[in-house]
Amino acid sequence: MNRRVLFVDDDELMLVSYKRKFANKFDLELANTGMKGLETLENSDPFAVIISDFRMPKMDGVEFLTRAQKLSEDTTRIMLTGQAGFQDTINAVNEGKISRFLTKPCAPTLLIEAVEAGIEQYRLINAERELLENTLAGSIKMFSEILSLSQPEAFSRASRLRHYISQIASHAKLENVWQFKLAAVLSQIGFISLPPELVKKLNSHDDLTAKEEKMVADIPQIAYSLIKKVPRLETVAEMVKIQKLTFNESQEYTNKHDGQNIALGAQLLKIAVDYDALIMQGKSRQQARDELNRKKIEYNPEFLEALQYINDRTQQLISKTIGVADLQVDMFLDQDIVAKNGHILVSSGQLVTEAVLKRLENFASGIGVEEPFRVKCRSNTI
Repeated sequence: MNRRVLFVDDDELMLVSYKRKFANKFDLELANTGMKGLETLENSDPFAVIISDFRMPKMDGVEFLTRAQKLSEDTTRIMLTGQAGFQDTINAVNEGKISRFLTKPCAPTLLIEAVEAGIEQYRLINAERELLENTLAGSIKMFSEILSLSQPEAFSRASRLRHYISQIASHAKLENVWQFKLAAVLSQIGFISLPPELVKKLNSHDDLTAKEEKMVADIPQIAYSLIKKVPRLETVAEMVKIQKLTFNESQEYTNKHDGQNIALGAQLLKIAVDYDALIMQGKSRQQARDELNRKKIEYNPEFLEALQYINDRTQQLISKTIGVADLQVDMFLDQDIVAKNGHILVSSGQLVTEAVLKRLENFASGIGVEEPFRVKCRSNTI
């Protein structure tokens, strides 16, 4: 359990007192200014609890805890002061988002109880997050497996979008990247509503009828209606919903709805989807970037610039020609895998999972699979 506690106080005697009384109970760090406290937060492992004095020169406790909250959102924040007016207290709670306000002199037993309660609050918050993230990760993995079997083309696209978005977000140093990667995967869920014939036309880039174009245009809305039903994924659902808006349109939309993170997710999806479409039409990476730059007003300029840093995740792998019997998990397919009846079983670029492998083995023993086919893998795989 994390028992790291940071005390921030400009009174050196108080810091000495804290160290003497609490060093054997907690993993203690001390700072005598708000700025040093922020530096400690930036350069150390997470703290479970921060206790700050209220009246400090240059940076008071409210400003410190407000900035600390941005650096360590889950950390429990406690204010300790010898003097504070009613408005000061309100500001500390609202701006610093503190969980407790203690007055000096504070009995050691009361301070220990407050810190222990803060540590427990921190533990519960992180336990809930871990449970949520593990549950979501498992659910998304299951969904991905199902999508890979029912709509292999959509699954392959989702996998590529996730790769593009991960690299763009990393270059742009965005936070909450997990939401953007999740949006990439879930953005393709609407394709399950399309008739197989329309999916084939999309994959072969054939002209669509007006009715078919309407079906394709409705995909983000269908995905949104499904995703928003999952608790805690409302923000991701909004990203998917407005993914086709231009850069300015997405900014205007989220300004009205107070959701800058939603705008970033939508902008990532738009540029990744459009970039992928060009790549899948046979354009080189440079040609795809040039074409998007000719419509640069539609895209987030920072993301457009980041396209040049996207790498080929299979670049370090070697290409081999094999059959189903030699196929292994974690290989990348280098071409579509087609059944003897002409049905595409798995799309090119897809990572082979246990479910994909089992699907191909079943078809190979039944209808039959067109073999051999190309894969990309590490040199020591076969």
